[in-house]
Amino acid sequence: MEGCCKGHKMWWGIKALVLGLLVLGNTYWQVMGWDMFIGWILVLGGLLKLVIPSHY
Repeated sequence: MEGCCKGHKMWWGIKALVLGLLVLGNTYWQVMGWDMFIGWILVLGGLLKLVIPSHY
């Protein structure tokens, strides 16, 4: 049971790291407005949930 939770926490850490890097990148380079940036993040998150199967 411990191995399952460890992998789950690592996955959340990776997602938080990627999201943080995207936010910092958008802050420094202003690629797009914040409303469009948040929309694209939600779209990408939804696509990842469709592609990556859940293990529950």
